[in-house]
Amino acid sequence: MKPILQNDSKKIFKVFNVGNYMMIQIYPKPSPSGAVKMLHVRSAGPFKILNKLNCNTYVIDFLRV
Repeated sequence: MKPILQNDSKKIFKVFNVGNYMMIQIYPKPSPSGAVKMLHVRSAGPFKILNKLNCNTYVIDFLRV
């Protein structure tokens, strides 16, 4: 069995900085069976990054583009 660090070495991590723009994927809530599905996965954006809290946590400005 390989160690976790060796498995993660092949992954490519995206790092964004403050001031960059990013696209966001929106997933709709599941609908009951038999209902017509009008909403599909969509991408929205670009949105500006205001603050970086962690390596994968960002504060995004949804109001201004």
